[in-house]
Amino acid sequence: MPTIALIGLGSVGASTALSIIHQRIPATLLLVDIKSTLRDAQVNDLSDAALVHGSVTQVHAATHREASQADVVIITAGARYTHGETTLQHLYHKFSILKSILNEMRPFFPRTVILVVANPVDLLTTLAQDIAGLPRKQVIGIGTCLDSLRLRGEVSRVLGTKMEETEGYVIGVQGDKSQIVMCSGLLSRYREDGVSIQNRLEVESKIQGKSKAIIAGKGGAPWGIGAVGGSVAAAVVRDNRSVWTVSCWREDWRCCCSWPVVVGREGVVEEVRLDLRTGEREAVESGVKSLNVMVERVRENEA
Repeated sequence: MPTIALIGLGSVGASTALSIIHQRIPATLLLVDIKSTLRDAQVNDLSDAALVHGSVTQVHAATHREASQADVVIITAGARYTHGETTLQHLYHKFSILKSILNEMRPFFPRTVILVVANPVDLLTTLAQDIAGLPRKQVIGIGTCLDSLRLRGEVSRVLGTKMEETEGYVIGVQGDKSQIVMCSGLLSRYREDGVSIQNRLEVESKIQGKSKAIIAGKGGAPWGIGAVGGSVAAAVVRDNRSVWTVSCWREDWRCCCSWPVVVGREGVVEEVRLDLRTGEREAVESGVKSLNVMVERVRENEA
């Protein structure tokens, strides 16, 4: 039976665990947290949820060392802003937590796939690849998976199509510098005329504003993020070769950023080819350039 390990059992970690349970994945779910009381309580609570949902997923408490031998390791552990903390200080705090987790878990099972959920996801995934000691294709981040699903949902509403028949991705550096790509074919109605351009602007505005609205209203989006995290983990365990816009290594840009790839047991199985327009590529590369500056700054500080 495959094993999925979940590191960090706050709101995002708990919702990710529940997502895995809902999908009835025949796997052992190992829960890890530095607070053993919280970990044990979550094990008991989520085991009850598994019973209610008739799930075959078995939930157990574990240590970092035990979790390191899992088929999939999902890292949701992070840190909240503290009063007076600068953005840069908060970033280093988050990286310090990630680094501590990875060092405590090494060496990993050679086929382990690591999924980083904490933000800034592209930066942390790039740095996680430096530490983990695994092939780059096996260390990925949650990327813009949720943004891309929101995009497809909104476009299918505008066009009157089914979501599974709608294609579109949010790529690049997750956040304000990400880029919406409308692919040809089913989105051919997005031609260069006033009505279609207006529709596109409305879609982009809703996609970009939804996350901010959720955070403003409740402080975070644990249910959506957790559902995506559980689904990506399921894609790895089941080796179902589905397409997700995960944060993954791009050799041309020498860092991780969100790009549609086929996800399976090996992590990234293959990339989806995108023919970007000049403006789209320039927008992505602008975000990547800023990301690489920050990555090198953190690396130099750690040297």
